Amino acid sequence: MISDELLSLRANPSDIEELYPHKPLSRRNHVLKAQVIGRFIDYFPFVVLFGLLGILWDLRPFEDMSIYIKLAGTAIIFAVFVWWIYIIFIKPQFFKINSLHIKTETLKNPVKIALMTDLHTGDKRFGSSVKKIKKAIETINNYMPDIFIVAGDLVDENFNELAMETLSELKKINCKNKFGVYGNHDGFHMKNRGYKESPRDIIKFVEKETKIKFLGNKTKELEIKNNNILLAGVPDLGGRLASIDKTFEDIDKSKYNYIILMSHNPDIIDFLHESDEVDLVVAGHSHAGQIAFPIIGALLPLPSKHKRYLKGLFDVGGKTNLFLSQGFAHASTRVRVGTNTEINLITLTK
Repeated sequence: MISDELLSLRANPSDIEELYPHKPLSRRNHVLKAQVIGRFIDYFPFVVLFGLLGILWDLRPFEDMSIYIKLAGTAIIFAVFVWWIYIIFIKPQFFKINSLHIKTETLKNPVKIALMTDLHTGDKRFGSSVKKIKKAIETINNYMPDIFIVAGDLVDENFNELAMETLSELKKINCKNKFGVYGNHDGFHMKNRGYKESPRDIIKFVEKETKIKFLGNKTKELEIKNNNILLAGVPDLGGRLASIDKTFEDIDKSKYNYIILMSHNPDIIDFLHESDEVDLVVAGHSHAGQIAFPIIGALLPLPSKHKRYLKGLFDVGGKTNLFLSQGFAHASTRVRVGTNTEINLITLTK
């Protein structure tokens, strides 16, 4: 959370540049960088494994090695090869169901939230497939959520027919209250890469086809099970359109039992203050690093300033908790080691 002396920065969204200087990457450079890194991570291990196999059997220093040791080494290399095949081609088709209970004393009755982030539709290689989305929707409908949230990156690089077909499946979610915000990737198909402009074509399509309502610096009052809940949403920080001041302008927060803020980028917490009285921030964006290990953390560069926030629930100061989803798909590479794609079933309860 930001300090009192920085509160004035929030009045003008352009002042985000002071804390988050950013030069939008051109579409060509971004795609090239993502593809090069992604292909390298996906396929270089195969080259290494075959190289090790050749060294083990053909290199002169190993000529006198016991055949049993060579066979054991070959078995290990083969096991790693099979495991990597699973990581690249099989694991991306499945997702984890992450169920979580968040305790609060302010609600009269439990409220159930289903959360999805980072769908990255429109890319056959690492985006969400129609089949995978259908499985997720079946799980969500069985959960019977009071609120459904999709927190950004609905598409990857292209808002194409595949993206439209996949996103259209979201209309099958049985929930009265369906809301969303857009992420940085949702603007990547635009000429300016979404910089200071919202992806209106995606928003219009999704709202019409799925009845999911996007909140961009806006709030929605919800009455659920005798609870007065305020749901707020901000545009992605990368587009420089987010404004906490505008979002909560003229809002009497004392009316509500619970306040939820949707943001694709978890770094929005840097622009919150205790006076905002936000109880829960839900976000995605970083995919939990995609490749992460205990103690070491994420191996890939994280698109967030808060490197220790990879996944799960965090107390970020005051009464505010941050819930960070691992996301439902992949970006740049299909590899996830130490992380999983997931949907989040959150129950707010006493």
